[in-house]
Amino acid sequence: MNALTVSPFTLVMFDLDGTLIETAPEISDAVNDTLRDAGLPPVSLRDVQRWIGHGTFSLLVTAVASVTGRDIAHVREAEDLRDIATVFDRHYAARCGTRSHLYSGVRETLDVLRAQGVRMAVVTNKEARYTEAILHQHGLRDYFDIVISGNTLPVRKPDPTGVLHVMQQLGVAPAHSLFVGDSSIDVTTARNAGIAVYLFPHGYNLGQSIHEAGADRVLDNFDQLRSLFTTAPTSHLRALLWDVDGTLAETEREGHRIAFNQAFAEHGLDWHWDVTRYGDLLGVTGGRERLLHDMQSRSDAPESRAQREALARILHQRKNAIYAERVTQGYVPLRDGVTRLWESCLRAGVRMGIVTTTSRSNVAALLTAHLGVTWQKYFACVVCGEDVLAKKPDPEAYRLALQQLQLCAEQVIAVEDSPGGLLAAQSAGIACIVTPSTYFPDDASYASAIALGPGFHQGHGWRSPIGTCSIQHAPDVYDLDHWLCLHAETEHDCNCSPSRISRAA
Repeated sequence: MNALTVSPFTLVMFDLDGTLIETAPEISDAVNDTLRDAGLPPVSLRDVQRWIGHGTFSLLVTAVASVTGRDIAHVREAEDLRDIATVFDRHYAARCGTRSHLYSGVRETLDVLRAQGVRMAVVTNKEARYTEAILHQHGLRDYFDIVISGNTLPVRKPDPTGVLHVMQQLGVAPAHSLFVGDSSIDVTTARNAGIAVYLFPHGYNLGQSIHEAGADRVLDNFDQLRSLFTTAPTSHLRALLWDVDGTLAETEREGHRIAFNQAFAEHGLDWHWDVTRYGDLLGVTGGRERLLHDMQSRSDAPESRAQREALARILHQRKNAIYAERVTQGYVPLRDGVTRLWESCLRAGVRMGIVTTTSRSNVAALLTAHLGVTWQKYFACVVCGEDVLAKKPDPEAYRLALQQLQLCAEQVIAVEDSPGGLLAAQSAGIACIVTPSTYFPDDASYASAIALGPGFHQGHGWRSPIGTCSIQHAPDVYDLDHWLCLHAETEHDCNCSPSRISRAA
């Protein structure tokens, strides 16, 4: 049960090679100086770029193995390796700072972070003597509270010990810490430490595509990183409104359906809703309404309307209790990426709301299980089935949410999983993002959503009629703001500029 944080990042840890500084050219020079002295052929700059990541010594071993055709393990055990390493140390010391350079925007970004009181550190696999030399050569050492090099501790990345050490020394919690790097090694390190990780594409990811490394976000450049910490005008997006069933979690198939069937059995009813039948019944909004609809086709259902309503009320109450038990027991997880987007919204100051036509008890059961008993503090409004006369696809629930938030529809995005939810939001004038659930995988109406995608856990597969959903990272609040602004420009000739949300408080 993890609580969310509304605070921005107060600690940023950086990788060095390929992240802050382009070092490959001078490392390549030093490697080839060493190989030449050993009577060996040179290696290419491209090869060196592929080998950077596990430390300079590891890179040298790989280079020697490559040009000699020997096994890497055999090279590591070779008697002459110590001599070769000593020669490399001399050459790299001479080359250090000769052909390396800061990536564009590095110094300006570090200045902004320091001015805002953000603590900073370097965590690299580069040996300490080279790390300190290159930082001093480029005038960066004083920016960092702590520098962890490849031989500072007994272990190195992707072991998280260095990152955890920095957080402990500076007294910063994982939820407030960010790692910025350029490789899958950095992603694994951050994940092992339980912190967020952003990557740049300009570095050395062992020859692999950076977009497949699994980072929380791939940044284009340091200007983009800096903008996330720079105060900007009020964004167009003010609130994100979440549907619940199918949107926050796949509650229907393994949650509500099973709970209904258990309630039937407990009341001695020979009724069973299989996956297909339940999918058909989802065309009727509301659990009690679903029961009444199903009874119309059952010969063993009560004859009178009053009796059917009474039975539906009893069954629905029991179903809700069983559902709550299943949620508490962990049978209904949140959809991948939901918590991450919650945190992104809270850091950016974008309010969130719940707009659903399921019962308040069902909402409370799900969110208590995942956020704790104080779950309501994360949501500026909570509109449930008991609060409205007409359920989705009627827009009443969304209109009530707008009234409670005191916002106009153009400042809000809804997240839905079904055609009925999409229609409800759009009928209230609210732009809608659709992440289809198991029971509503595809529908022609989804083409009218401002964005359609598989979920907030990945970038691949997102599309939009606006044509702006080509992203490589899992969508965050900045992407949502961008989509809403472009939608507003298309619909209303809006003058807002995209991506104007700031992470700064």
